Amino acid sequence: MQFKPKFYKSEEECPFEENSMEWLFWGLERILSANDDDWKNRCMTEFHSYLSEGPVWPEVCNDESKPLEERATLFWIAADYRMHAPTSADQINWQQYFA
Repeated sequence: MQFKPKFYKSEEECPFEENSMEWLFWGLERILSANDDDWKNRCMTEFHSYLSEGPVWPEVCNDESKPLEERATLFWIAADYRMHAPTSADQINWQQYFA
């Protein structure tokens, strides 16, 4: 999966305020930036599977003008966020987090 992280810039320590959206994205982008191709390929395969079933949440991940890798990355970040904060996940403008 090739993507350009918006928040993670190879820092050792997170430069963002703890528990902020930027903090969350930094941590998840750091994980997604790791050199684990098997894990990345699994993420892309699962994202393709979800897309084949119809539109996915968040809606911005269905925007075919964006690179597939970027859409998959945002999909997994948003899904992780939704798991931890289900009531606020639908209130977020996920478009702003595209790189």
